[in-house]
Amino acid sequence: TTVGSGFFKAIQAPLGKLPLMAVGGVSLKNVKDLLTHGTSYLGIGSNMFNQEDLINRDVAGLAASLQAFVDIKNTL
Repeated sequence: TTVGSGFFKAIQAPLGKLPLMAVGGVSLKNVKDLLTHGTSYLGIGSNMFNQEDLINRDVAGLAASLQAFVDIKNTL
């Protein structure tokens, strides 16, 4: 079952702040939304890196992908 960022906010309403983790489908497109709606942790898998950067062993590209996630987190 897939749940959106609203799930995390809704589950915490009656229970209080819980350390919840989002896994599966976490990407640059939704990471900010997840973090601002109550997730404390993110499990980022295949969306962490650009596939071509992995194939080409492009260290600069891989580092840029990681930095993009860090930059979003740092804006919150």
